[in-house]
Amino acid sequence: MIFSGSKKDLHNFKFKIKNFLKKRLLLEIPKQKTNIYLIKDGVDFVGYKVFSSFIRLRKLNLVKFRKRTIYLSGLYLANKITINCLFSSINSYLGHTMYVNAHRITSRILSNLNFLFIDYCFKFYKINVI
Repeated sequence: MIFSGSKKDLHNFKFKIKNFLKKRLLLEIPKQKTNIYLIKDGVDFVGYKVFSSFIRLRKLNLVKFRKRTIYLSGLYLANKITINCLFSSINSYLGHTMYVNAHRITSRILSNLNFLFIDYCFKFYKINVI
């Protein structure tokens, strides 16, 4: 990623980089991989939307995580997967959200899973519910 205050500079850098890669390394970059965006729109990069002063999670990642937790919690309740498998998926997502301010949306998604933690505690401590 290259940032600049001028679109003209960015087009100039893009031209120079393409020429260097083509002449020296005999490589070509696909056209769809070299785009110039306004920084106010953010840059989509490795699952994040990067802005000049903050970083957000990509919306698609939130949707996928929400669907995946619902799916995995259903599998857990049907005794098809272990709680460790479910927790592994949740911890993976939490690791991904470490670098952004996603506390509110994460707590909203995880609050829907409270019943799983209670169920797990009952199973772990072998408590029978009447």
